[in-house]
Amino acid sequence: MLIYSGGPQLYLPCSFAHYFYSSRRKYGSMPKGNVRKFPPAQRFQNGSGRAGRNTWKTEREIGYWLLLGDDLEEEDPVAALDAYRKSADLGCPGAWINMGHLYVDNGALQEARHCFQSALEIDPGNVVTLDNLAYVEESFGNMHRAERLYRNILDLDPEYAEAYYSLALLARRRGECFEAYRHCITYLRLEPAGRYAQEARDVMQRIRQLKVI
Repeated sequence: MLIYSGGPQLYLPCSFAHYFYSSRRKYGSMPKGNVRKFPPAQRFQNGSGRAGRNTWKTEREIGYWLLLGDDLEEEDPVAALDAYRKSADLGCPGAWINMGHLYVDNGALQEARHCFQSALEIDPGNVVTLDNLAYVEESFGNMHRAERLYRNILDLDPEYAEAYYSLALLARRRGECFEAYRHCITYLRLEPAGRYAQEARDVMQRIRQLKVI
């Protein structure tokens, strides 16, 4: 459930000038890929939410702390958090996302929630951050709140396939087999060879075995 339901996706700088979202993993192990470009118009804002100076120096400093944090994650998570925090202080939403990712790994869900919410204050329409926050809400048992976030994702990006799979799992948990089946079909239509394709087919098969469809 933890892997399927929308856990954190790491934000990495690919250069000092351009930053990209990379779904390296949700929770646990996830392969690198599905690169998503960070919206350039919203890239630089300071901590108070006002537009900051879009300067090469600022951009380079943000990239430096993000790269340092990524390098330190495995050997020294505390130092990684400190590096990400310096980038976050410059108004980088990706740094908040990476801090949230580390907090989830350590079971500090309240802190992770704060980080993802802070990222959304800077970039409110980013579906990766919404997905991360929905995962945290599920972990807290706030299923209705998580469902609203998944539906918000689909309002912003109707082809964000994993939101459909997450909604399928929530519906199955409530015993709403038809809804779960429908969401699995949509997921498979969008990603027939996606990372959760086999799991979606298994869910559909179990529902058919119940003879409620």
